[in-house]
Amino acid sequence: MQNILLACRAIGLGAARMTIHQGFEEELIERFEIPVKHGVVVTIPLGHPVGRFGPVRSRPAQERSYFDRWGRTPS
Repeated sequence: MQNILLACRAIGLGAARMTIHQGFEEELIERFEIPVKHGVVVTIPLGHPVGRFGPVRSRPAQERSYFDRWGRTPS
């Protein structure tokens, strides 16, 4: 799952893991002719994003991660 989302991002596609399909799973199974013995766990809508879709900015992991217990950083 994560690799698919990362690959989409790398080629400029927007993607998201969704479970909202559970409200209409029967219709989904019928539409795509999925055998009844198989369940749909997650769907991934893909598309070209509209608007700004730039690099992801986040704080370095060292600023938001702890080692062994809360507040302890690796030495």
